[in-house]
Amino acid sequence: MKKPNKQREILLHRKRERKILKRIRLNKTFQGYSSVFNREQTFREAIDRKIIKRFSSPLLDFFVDKNFIQKDKKHGATIKFKSDFSLCSNYENAIESIRDFINAIFSNIGDEIILDFSNCKTADQPALFVLQILRMDFQEELNSLNSRLRVISSQSSIKIIHSKVQEVNKLLFVTGLIPQAELKIEGLMPLTTLGYYKGSTSQKHYSENRKGAIGTNITNYINHCLSVHGYLFTPTGKNQLEGLVSEVLNNAEDHSPFNTYYVTANLLGEMNVDPNANVVGEMNLAFLNFGFSFFEGFEETKTQNIAMYEQMEILYNQVNNSIFSTTFSKENLFTLYALQDGISRLKYEGGSRGNGSMKFINSFFSFGDYEDELKHYHPNLTIHTGGTQLVCDNKYKPFHDGNNVYFISLNSENDLSVLPEKSNLKQLKSAFPGTLLTTRIYLNKEHLRKKISNNGNTDN
Repeated sequence: MKKPNKQREILLHRKRERKILKRIRLNKTFQGYSSVFNREQTFREAIDRKIIKRFSSPLLDFFVDKNFIQKDKKHGATIKFKSDFSLCSNYENAIESIRDFINAIFSNIGDEIILDFSNCKTADQPALFVLQILRMDFQEELNSLNSRLRVISSQSSIKIIHSKVQEVNKLLFVTGLIPQAELKIEGLMPLTTLGYYKGSTSQKHYSENRKGAIGTNITNYINHCLSVHGYLFTPTGKNQLEGLVSEVLNNAEDHSPFNTYYVTANLLGEMNVDPNANVVGEMNLAFLNFGFSFFEGFEETKTQNIAMYEQMEILYNQVNNSIFSTTFSKENLFTLYALQDGISRLKYEGGSRGNGSMKFINSFFSFGDYEDELKHYHPNLTIHTGGTQLVCDNKYKPFHDGNNVYFISLNSENDLSVLPEKSNLKQLKSAFPGTLLTTRIYLNKEHLRKKISNNGNTDN
């Protein structure tokens, strides 16, 4: 008698099981075989849970390493935002809500996450921009994880509970967190948006590297915002602005271990049916990278950048003798010094580095400094980097020394050897895990006409 072929029997048994499972999935079930399907599902679910447990997000690991969040800290699926979700006016509470959001995503993989803004009365675009970037990045990573799973889904959905306040819902709509909103036509209304761009130096080939294209798109969008108010950049001015934007993107790449950066922009405007009305538009522009702060960048290269670092040390020691010096840390003041003309953590690599930040700041105040106290239109450029919040505004904006070299001191004396105002340079208790640069400027046709006339220049 011929011996049975064990290997053949196993293969036939597996083939029968696959046919049974296929019939079950097609609802062609047979009595006595459902237990086979249940055992298979249980086994595959256990494998999926192991894959999820071993899943590692590079950005999440970075936040843990930076002590921005606690590893494996659990959080419910609902985040209730407090009355003021603003990085500029209520940083610590806003950053705590952002932490809760990150923990909620990874504590409830595959579940619905609820962002409850019902009690939120005020918000700002920088905080909502960071929230939106984290939502998109983490959902992208979880979608990638989902392709490796067989039974469990790792795709989380986000539900937004709207605020009772129109201005908050307007910003939720402007930043893309909600697809639509019922808004009364009053105040500044959303007009256009650049959308969101994510760039990376991992795009090595010239046809893949999008930095040049992103810089061009940002410049074209700024030009479009100007055109709404009757003006355009000349080709020369447009090229100069594109160069400044490119340097900001370079800095964002340089300060990120992921070599990535994020950009967005939008335009809001007063709604007026009279075409001759002197309407005002608000343009917002934001650059973000997760990684090193300005100060960490200088500390990292101080041995290669000895001369520049020593200059900053001398300046710091001059003001550090003041009885008020404890208001600011070395990191705070070095961040301020890093913005000055000719200062760069990579200055040793080339003489052209170190001029972009100041020129970028100055360029925006040169055409977007319209201000209206009654309507609360206050232009500013704000930087959150590490343990520092720095604000440039019409009161403390760049000045030059007569030799076309620009400085910013953030004090009324226009003197870097004098401590800056506490309102414009702040020490943050919870360090921001990277650098966020946001600008909010106001455009007005009559104001632009006067500035061009006073400068005797029509080539803006």
